[in-house]
Amino acid sequence: MCVAVVNIRDWNVFVGTRLGWFFLWICLLVSGKNGANAEPYTVGWFLWDPYVLEVEENGVQKLSGLNVELANAVFEKMDLEVEWKEVEWKAYMDEMARLKGDIAVGASLTSEREKVAWFSDPFFEESIILLGRRNVPNLESDLSPADLLQKVEDLGLRVVYVDGYYYGPAVLNFIENLPEEQRVGTMNDSVSMDLLLNNEADVMIADRFVATTIAWRADALDEIEIYPALLNRSSMHVMFGKGSFDPEIRDEFNRTLAEMELDGSIQDIKRRYMLPVLLEITLHSNWFRWIGMVGVFAFAISGVLLARKEGYDLFGALVLASLPALGGGVLRDLLTDRHPILLFRSNLQVYIFIVIGVVIGATVCFKVYDFLQKRRPGSGAFFGSRFVKLPMRLVSICDALGLSAFIVTGVLIALEQRCEPLWLWGALIAALTGSGGGILRDIVRADAENPMIKGEFYPEIAIIWGFFLSLFLEWQTTRLNLIEIGTAVVVTMVGAFVTRMLVIRFQIRSPLLSPSISNARPRAS
Repeated sequence: MCVAVVNIRDWNVFVGTRLGWFFLWICLLVSGKNGANAEPYTVGWFLWDPYVLEVEENGVQKLSGLNVELANAVFEKMDLEVEWKEVEWKAYMDEMARLKGDIAVGASLTSEREKVAWFSDPFFEESIILLGRRNVPNLESDLSPADLLQKVEDLGLRVVYVDGYYYGPAVLNFIENLPEEQRVGTMNDSVSMDLLLNNEADVMIADRFVATTIAWRADALDEIEIYPALLNRSSMHVMFGKGSFDPEIRDEFNRTLAEMELDGSIQDIKRRYMLPVLLEITLHSNWFRWIGMVGVFAFAISGVLLARKEGYDLFGALVLASLPALGGGVLRDLLTDRHPILLFRSNLQVYIFIVIGVVIGATVCFKVYDFLQKRRPGSGAFFGSRFVKLPMRLVSICDALGLSAFIVTGVLIALEQRCEPLWLWGALIAALTGSGGGILRDIVRADAENPMIKGEFYPEIAIIWGFFLSLFLEWQTTRLNLIEIGTAVVVTMVGAFVTRMLVIRFQIRSPLLSPSISNARPRAS
């Protein structure tokens, strides 16, 4: 701000001269918004996870998210000072329409908005979908977008959405034509999801990533159904209000954004926020969940068999069964500072019950076996070797399936925890998830051989396939194609499973072993 103290009479004479008018113009210029002591521009935001969210860092709430990081990175390079202000999206769009708002990040371009704001080049694309509670009746998942919306209206379902959000002309027309009792407008998607999960709404209209992320963070993916019909697709832009900016600021933003696209900065931000959600969508399916449970079952069986062989009591058997089944995941979560850890996640507690069930079931079977053996003294084993080999082969198959699932889970955790570079940490955390529990088990047993790290070609499988999946995901960052990511997950799991079966079939040992040691080792189980 330009400040001067002068006599009023002298001032009146002064401003009447050309020099006075020039001085006055300079004062107004340096006291404006673009001056050195200017107030920062306002960026309106509302909760829109994973694009905009609040996180706690060292006890302090901090604004984060894909849009926040991306915009701040560009603004910093432009030396543009901004202040993020929480708003209701509808009210802020009204401010922009009255030329009162400064900046909005993640806005869709419309003809009405283009009259009052300069729009940047697109930096991301959103997909609007419909989701509902699992128990919504008579709403088929294979309907076209138009038929799906018509069915929602015909069934009288309550629809929740964000007020002022642009969902595309067809969806907006659908919302406007709904009876008042059938529509509920909210301030953000988190509130909408709460209404949906609390049975105060039947279906929700939202961006696919936003809806999936919010449900994922709430451990509620099992409670919702995402309908595949794409209701609208549009690009995200940064809005610069024409009341605050000239078009040159938009051009500078576009140039800086393009430079950051070339140097990979934008791809890194997208990978941190979007790939974990895409992988979670892919993995949140019954077939993957069942494979994970089969793997836990196989790992628990291996621990119980060792406990039986080495004479452990019931508690010892529970420890040896739990470590290979759950120990790798717990160790991974502790080392990556992931909260809550595996054992305390409500959607994964079924793994604990599987381990307990295996131990109890195996104990009963062993007791029955011992009883039958006592009834046939001197007659050798009650069951033939062929009868014993078949279950062990099934356990090996289940073990290979579990390993393949845990490899993918390990890479997902590396993404979630932002471990960089991904190609390195994805592979290592995949190995830790798949074989870390087995290593812990053998340490507890004080096994000097410790086959997991002394000869058995097992952790290497997780490292190899975890590395390939991580490399693919780094390349996929520029595309973010859900179908391709799903295909990569299936290829990784099939590849790891086949590799493990070949290792067992041909008794492949670690390539670092000397021939004498390798021949002395027992075959892989």
